[in-house]
Amino acid sequence: MTIESGSGWDSFAVDDAGGVQRELDAHITQANMATTKGIQDITTLSLSARATLQLLADQQDTFTTLFDDATNVSFDVLKTVGSTSVPRTFTRSHSGQILATEMNISNVTWGRTQSAELTAQVTAVLQDGTLPTWTT
Repeated sequence: MTIESGSGWDSFAVDDAGGVQRELDAHITQANMATTKGIQDITTLSLSARATLQLLADQQDTFTTLFDDATNVSFDVLKTVGSTSVPRTFTRSHSGQILATEMNISNVTWGRTQSAELTAQVTAVLQDGTLPTWTT
């Protein structure tokens, strides 16, 4: 087993509104991917410890991107989120491991800090019911 850092991320691509995959990794400063499962508490009065059942799988991505209004990069890809309702393919790759999922972008919040940094916080959730699965 080789322990690796997250530096030198291979790829983080997101579809634009037309369905064309656009590389955004040169503009993303932070990314989080949560692959979760719902949990139902099925503890009854007859039990002495908690009992649970795993429910549906889900995925949520959040990332921070820098503002760049050049063609086919961060602002250009994300500017249509409020005016379109199309799922976007997110493809993340690091060290030969790939996670590609259909996502709905639920939120893009552009903000400027007091020090003049202009970034967007993006949130996306699983769209099509396909289990989020890493492949090589």
